[in-house]
Amino acid sequence: MTQQPAKKLEKDGILLIEKPRDLTSFGVVSRLRRLIGERKIGHTGTLDPFAEGLLAVCVGQATRVVQFMDTYDKSYRVRILFGQATDTMDLTGTIIESRSFLPGELKALQDSDFQVIREAVAALVGPSMQMPPMYSAVKIDGQPLYKLAREGQTIDRQSRPITIYLADIDQIDCRPEHDQVEPYLALDLTLKVSKGTYIRVIADELGRHLGWFAHAISLERLTVGPFSRDHAISLDQLDLLFDQQLERNLAQNQVWQTLINQGLVYTMDDALADMPTLNVPMYLALRLAQGQNVVLHAGDLTTFAQTSFTPEFDLRLAVRCSVGLLGVIRLTLPSELTDLPVSPPYGYRLMPERIFLSHERLLPE
Repeated sequence: MTQQPAKKLEKDGILLIEKPRDLTSFGVVSRLRRLIGERKIGHTGTLDPFAEGLLAVCVGQATRVVQFMDTYDKSYRVRILFGQATDTMDLTGTIIESRSFLPGELKALQDSDFQVIREAVAALVGPSMQMPPMYSAVKIDGQPLYKLAREGQTIDRQSRPITIYLADIDQIDCRPEHDQVEPYLALDLTLKVSKGTYIRVIADELGRHLGWFAHAISLERLTVGPFSRDHAISLDQLDLLFDQQLERNLAQNQVWQTLINQGLVYTMDDALADMPTLNVPMYLALRLAQGQNVVLHAGDLTTFAQTSFTPEFDLRLAVRCSVGLLGVIRLTLPSELTDLPVSPPYGYRLMPERIFLSHERLLPE
């Protein structure tokens, strides 16, 4: 009897990877493609090569939620070194400005319990505008800024709104000058920030505000939306699983199956856990999947709400039905009322942003 080929192992889900220092986020994706044998992989939220910590990676069909995970708040731990500013705003750059600490300056700072630093950190919290650094992946006319920066160019950039939700001082490392020892001042911060916030810029601006200059010398990402670094797996651990098999395809399948068995493969539902959720009947799910106009009043939204929320225009919601996660929609103005002054009694249109299920899966058998 001819042996049937093994059924292809479907690889769909979200992995939490511990990105090591000195590896790019794209480098992580490249290694994962080799280790699990899946080409369709995308990461959420680029980490600088000098940074480490949580990189959420979407595999297979789960790449559909990358666009929504990119909008999530994130938290970081950063060490900021005072006394020097660099062109990259981190330790990989060239020093462009510096200031030596005056005799007795750090001792006086220490005696005051670092009051000026504590006040400056407290003032970080809240909304503000931030200009992306030249050494960043932001594109201008299709060109990443960092490529232009390496060519010596400086391009006008638009400042963007950001919010710093939390700025906690973990440690102030202060070593006043004595016995020929160079003075040293560094600050360890834990920050929770909105999407698109550059921690390096915060370090640079904090140093300039205090008059000492500064740059980031270490950076760790702790959380991305509902996901935590505590549950991340390292690439070295995956390498070890891969090397235990002699045959490449078996090794790739074994790595994936082990991740599933250990509960390390997360679902799209997990990725959208912090998003308000509707649980709609099948007839509405089918209409949404087919792109039909669906308008619901606030009371209907409350009836279908799986999690509590206050309806408002432009609010993004996850939508479920009896088959599973249908997709993500946004509450908008009903199309027939676009020329009228509208208030919530007129209802909200459920505008699909991304539908994950085909309408064929929603049809009765």
